[in-house]
Amino acid sequence: MKKEVAIRSLEQQKNKIIEGMKPEVWIDTTSELLRKIFPISGESKSKHIAEIYFYPFYERNQYLIDQQIQKGRLEAEKYMQEFINEINVAGIEKLNDDNQILQLFKNLYFWIVLTTFISGSFFLGNHFGISKFDNEKVNLYESKQKLNSELNKAKIMIEFQKQSIMEKDKMINSLKTKKRK
Repeated sequence: MKKEVAIRSLEQQKNKIIEGMKPEVWIDTTSELLRKIFPISGESKSKHIAEIYFYPFYERNQYLIDQQIQKGRLEAEKYMQEFINEINVAGIEKLNDDNQILQLFKNLYFWIVLTTFISGSFFLGNHFGISKFDNEKVNLYESKQKLNSELNKAKIMIEFQKQSIMEKDKMINSLKTKKRK
């Protein structure tokens, strides 16, 4: 709860008890509000509010009963003002951040999102890895085809050169034999 909202809510509760709201109803609503505003110390603050002495049990005189109710209202107003001052000075109470992290781990949606993210990352990485491997495979196959083509051309050239050399050797041999004759 934000600081301004908490202060406004406490001031409204203070005004309600001053204006004459029934003490029993006021105690219940204020206790619930204190638990929301002060998550750590709200329970003890609620007990203080519940211990305010509004009705004298032994009195039968209406004037004295009204006086005690008024004293209880003033005491409640003082408590509410002290709670407002506490918020102004110290700020809103916060639960430890560790609890929020633990709550995150207990949250089902966190695990659903986490497993979806991990699974998606795995499949996406696998897809890109296979695609890259396939591209490399295609490139290597094309390189192999080019090299085989060049090898075949080189073999044909070698064969042609061999035939040419053999023909020239025959000519040389035939010239040598003619010259000796």
